[in-house]
Amino acid sequence: MDNKKKQIMYIVNDDPYYTSYWIIILLKVLKNENGKFFTDYKKIPFLISILNNDDLMHLFENTDSFSNSIENRDLLFKSYKFGISKRSSFLHLLLTLEKKSFVTLKRSNKYFTLDVSLNKEKIKDDFFDKGLFCEEYKNTLAFKNVIKRLSSLKLSTFIENTYNKNGVKTWQI
Repeated sequence: MDNKKKQIMYIVNDDPYYTSYWIIILLKVLKNENGKFFTDYKKIPFLISILNNDDLMHLFENTDSFSNSIENRDLLFKSYKFGISKRSSFLHLLLTLEKKSFVTLKRSNKYFTLDVSLNKEKIKDDFFDKGLFCEEYKNTLAFKNVIKRLSSLKLSTFIENTYNKNGVKTWQI
């Protein structure tokens, strides 16, 4: 089963198939499906960069670790830079997923965001088998417990709670 996963992971950060899996898994675990929307797609690249990094996940699960180490804050800053740099490619990927009817995108007038919901009925049930992507499921569930209301947070609040409070200086997005 690991061979299947390795075949789609030629360069994880640039692999649109792997990123699509991540988006679908994220929406599934956070229960943003069939009309329940994940607020602001711009949070997704930040989330995936954290969830895809075992060192960062360990640090978030042990929340006191960030303030003690420049290396830890540097690792978190790299995640922030990834999130900033990949916003447009994630939008393109979400538009493609919407065209294939895997997700629904909705413009929110309240926060002026583009929100996303998984169309679970359009995806085969065996896709959600946790065997192949068990680490992705585990990390998403763990992070969901660290940052509360992950689906409904505005981007600015997410950045504040995830990066600024852990010593990473950010600029306004």
